[in-house]
Amino acid sequence: MNPFTSFWLNSIVESPIVHWRIRSMLLRLSGIRGRKLRVLSGVRWAGSRDVTFEDGVFVNTGVLFDAGAPIVVGAHGHISHDARLITATHEIGPAHRRCGDVSFLPVTIGKGVWIGASATVLAGVSVGDGCIIAAGAVVADDCDPNGLYAGVPARRIRNLDDSALRRLAD
Repeated sequence: MNPFTSFWLNSIVESPIVHWRIRSMLLRLSGIRGRKLRVLSGVRWAGSRDVTFEDGVFVNTGVLFDAGAPIVVGAHGHISHDARLITATHEIGPAHRRCGDVSFLPVTIGKGVWIGASATVLAGVSVGDGCIIAAGAVVADDCDPNGLYAGVPARRIRNLDDSALRRLAD
């Protein structure tokens, strides 16, 4: 992301004096894709603008979108404050420099997903439809649909009913 775009998104668009409806319009004008989007102030953007929101997504304050690769958030997703969606990762290097070459892998968040406060979704992860990611969880592997995932690293700790998702699809 060039310095002007970073300043525009992280300072102007995400200012607390900008109403969320205007912010949504400004995000679309900036290349962020989404409709019926509600993004609160203080969201941080890094990497690129290759972020797509399906209808009805809510993003709380302090969320970080590290979009070195595409990020897609499914319809009616809810991302709680201070969550992080990270597309950057590093290879493990030799002993004299463990942080090896950087690579970027996409992140996909399914429909109806709720990502809890301060949760982190790491590069290359897909979170299935209807999941809940508990507050503070670190998601390092794909999540199957309709599960509650918690912990570091996040593990499925409960199955969730998918009847509400079936109603959304109808």
